[in-house]
Parts: sequence; C-alpha cells; structure tokens
Amino acid sequence: MTTPLYPVPPRGYGPVERLMAMLTVGLRERGHHVTVFSRVGPGSLPVAAEGISDRHAGRR
Repeated sequence: MTTPLYPVPPRGYGPVERLMAMLTVGLRERGHHVTVFSRVGPGSLPVAAEGISDRHAGRR
C-alpha cells in the first residue's frame, strides 16, 4: 500500500497514498494494530516479513 522508506503520506504523492495514510492513522486512533506492506520500487516483487503468511497471494 505504501513504503516504509518515506513519510506517510509522502510529499508529491497522489490521493491513493494519502488515503492509505489517513486510513492507517484512523485505524490506529481507534486502537487497531495496523501493518502496512509495500513494494521496494517499480517492478519489484513484494517481500513477506518472516512469520507472516499471505494466503491471498498463495504464499506462506
């Protein structure tokens, strides 16, 4: 959804990134634990963190 390497929302980014930032902040304010995953750059593949399973993408 976004990258951990830049501030959320990053300067100059579009409405999707801003929406994800607002959603993340809103969920945290309501007491939810929020984890954000992203790709490293254009064309890169997503990387799963150790101990995390992504059943929707068929990875474990």
